[in-house]
Amino acid sequence: MASSRTLPAHENCNHTKYWLTCEQYEELIAACGNRCQTCGLPGYDNPPHRKLFIDHDYGYGIWAVRGLLCGRCNNKLKWGEPAPEWATNYLADPWFKRAFAEMGVSIERQTEPPVGSYFDSPRGTRWVRTANHWQNESFARSTRDWHGMCRDFSPADLRNIKVATFTSRPVKVVLDPKQPDEIAALLRRHLSPQQLSKVLFFLGRDD
Repeated sequence: MASSRTLPAHENCNHTKYWLTCEQYEELIAACGNRCQTCGLPGYDNPPHRKLFIDHDYGYGIWAVRGLLCGRCNNKLKWGEPAPEWATNYLADPWFKRAFAEMGVSIERQTEPPVGSYFDSPRGTRWVRTANHWQNESFARSTRDWHGMCRDFSPADLRNIKVATFTSRPVKVVLDPKQPDEIAALLRRHLSPQQLSKVLFFLGRDD
């Protein structure tokens, strides 16, 4: 299904919601001549903001941009319903498949990395793989399962996940009570936010 929001060209760069750069957005507009890719309606005739809608494939994620549509055609494409005949050619050649093929990036979902892996998103937030989900280190209530990570982040970006590696041989760590800062740094490096919170709770601290 297409997005229901009209995106201004460069008034506030809302196309970045779909992980499109300004250059990619301009290329999309130029490639279709600023006309709906199914009916040909000019973008300046498309209400309410006189811009075409960015259409994406919900089956893959918000980054899976198929092209640009007018509001009428955008609303007629429904996720989970058979593709209408008038959109067959458009849906058969979505922009994102061509773009990622040119980058040499697979659009198929990767195997979920192990616990302890982390991902620094392009927006500056770090996501850490815990036993139950992916935790946003900046926002305690913000979590995603692997499906959500693959839906909301481009596969080109997810290639940058730092995968945790484990050794079969135990590593002996010596904790010196006289070096509390080193102990704290070690805990933060190896414990998930939830585990660290529990340790601080048992220690009677809230920082």
